[in-house]
Amino acid sequence: MTIKYGLYVLIYLMILIVEASIIPFFAIQGIAPDLKLVFLVFICLKESRSASTIAGFVAGLMQDIFTISTLGVSSLSKSIVCFLTSFFRSVSEDYSTLFIGAIVFLAVGLQELIYQLIHAVGTEGVFFRMIFVFIIPKSIYTAIWAIFIHLILSRRLWKKPTYT
Repeated sequence: MTIKYGLYVLIYLMILIVEASIIPFFAIQGIAPDLKLVFLVFICLKESRSASTIAGFVAGLMQDIFTISTLGVSSLSKSIVCFLTSFFRSVSEDYSTLFIGAIVFLAVGLQELIYQLIHAVGTEGVFFRMIFVFIIPKSIYTAIWAIFIHLILSRRLWKKPTYT
């Protein structure tokens, strides 16, 4: 069990490195996909609600530490999103590609909304611009990436462990 969670942390660290080094080349008009949240959504759909929430908090804390930003904002937003995303977890773990895209779209939108609202406190008139110029395009772009990732890795992601 701990090996699995250690593997999650290792994969998340690799995603942080990839997002800092390679993903900026895939940005469109300054909007890059959030692969960290895609990975967290996959965790939320595989693990329990409490494990998902803790994963969101730890992932957000790691992001806050490695990217110089306001400490705790990513932890809060990712914890809330992982908690809510875990409600979509199915016992059968038989998720369609469009379902994954929709969940990632909603998760990215909510995470960015929480994150940007906290950072926009005290500024006027930015709310609607922020939603239509940044949050919705980022949600769509990340959902497209999640669909491709799911198409490539779906058999590996939802495979039940076999014990012999």
